[in-house]
Amino acid sequence: MKTRQISKLIALSLCIISGISCKDSKVDKQGEKQEVSVTKSEDMPVKTLQFKEPHNQLLFEHYIHLKTALVNSNAIEAQSAAKMLLNSTDNKDLLNAASRISNTEDIEEQRVAFVDVGTSVEAILENSISQGEIYKQFCPMAFNNTGGYWLSKVETIENPYFGSKMLNCGKVVEVIRQ
Repeated sequence: MKTRQISKLIALSLCIISGISCKDSKVDKQGEKQEVSVTKSEDMPVKTLQFKEPHNQLLFEHYIHLKTALVNSNAIEAQSAAKMLLNSTDNKDLLNAASRISNTEDIEEQRVAFVDVGTSVEAILENSISQGEIYKQFCPMAFNNTGGYWLSKVETIENPYFGSKMLNCGKVVEVIRQ
């Protein structure tokens, strides 16, 4: 076998062993790597998710907008979503993290700051759900294998830390309910 094929087999085996889906791309008949198109499962119909405080609904929608921009590796859209977050909160930690995203077009810097955005949003939304559920998801391979969490309104994994490179790498680690 070629070295490239062996490497792919090892990576696939590790993902299977760890129980994490790491579908990132496909290879055509000529051995060329083809990008996988990114779906928008966050836009699919889901069970109604409602919050006790109406402003938290808007905050979470802006967070999902930001997450989707990162999934799609769209730094300009991530900046736009971060600016919307800035206008929907007075939480100092969230303001700081969202500012870091809105002030750079570097997608990798935005992804690093997104960790802090998620931590802040989770703390704000804690005990705020009145109906539905939020999925806390985790990719152990993010940030040189230190891992990274994010929130989703759907169970389907769409990794904001790798985008189409490893779109489905991750797992649900917690379901947050009322």
